[in-house]
Amino acid sequence: MTLSALLKKKAHGFTLLELLIVVIIIGILAATAVPQFSKAVKKARAAEAIVTVGSYLTSEFAYYQENTLFVVATTAADKAKLLTTEPTTNNFTYVLSGTAATNAQVVATGRKTTDSPAATADCNGITVTGTITSTGIKTIVSTVS
Repeated sequence: MTLSALLKKKAHGFTLLELLIVVIIIGILAATAVPQFSKAVKKARAAEAIVTVGSYLTSEFAYYQENTLFVVATTAADKAKLLTTEPTTNNFTYVLSGTAATNAQVVATGRKTTDSPAATADCNGITVTGTITSTGIKTIVSTVS
């Protein structure tokens, strides 16, 4: 057999070693991509809570401007004074607190979701705390673990 015939015969497919190397590279890429994707999903879910806490704080300040008191109780009737509709997702629990005359605080705590089998649907470990003072200074802090 000539050299050109051997080269032609080898060029028709991949060796087992080449395929194994490709599978290993894909495995390494997947092992690094999945945790990064989970972090990105948690940050996106935290953004949902940040927006809702911001809405509560803005409503708190508007309520304070009219009544010179903040809403600090967490009953449904008290929350209805602030937002006309409750947040539509069940990802977070929102708690209102503070001193009625000087400040208000809203804390969003992530819930462990059980209705979805995907691990990315879990909001456990996300906490967003927002505070507003009677002068209108708003602070929002997010913690994702």
